[in-house]
Amino acid sequence: MSHIRQTTIALITTISLSFSLVGCIGSKVNQANYDKIETGITGLKIEKVKEIMGEPTEQQSGGIGLGGIGIKGNTMTWKDGNRSISIMFLNDQAISKSQNGL
Repeated sequence: MSHIRQTTIALITTISLSFSLVGCIGSKVNQANYDKIETGITGLKIEKVKEIMGEPTEQQSGGIGLGGIGIKGNTMTWKDGNRSISIMFLNDQAISKSQNGL
């Protein structure tokens, strides 16, 4: 095998492995980040959750207003392959969370 061909194969292998490792290490959809997200009375605000998780992959919103009182709800989901984290917010505060595949 020629030296150029060996060098090319080695370079392609190195680049492929690098991208694979970055994908595994760089994912924010992991147990450590899931554990950081507090819910309930002391639940984190949306801004803090986005600092931890980044922008969501999916988002659903809804709201209702009664007598001058507004209530809005959001569900945000972060996905990476078969893994996912979903957070429900009420008036921008995390009230519940769920995960799959972590």
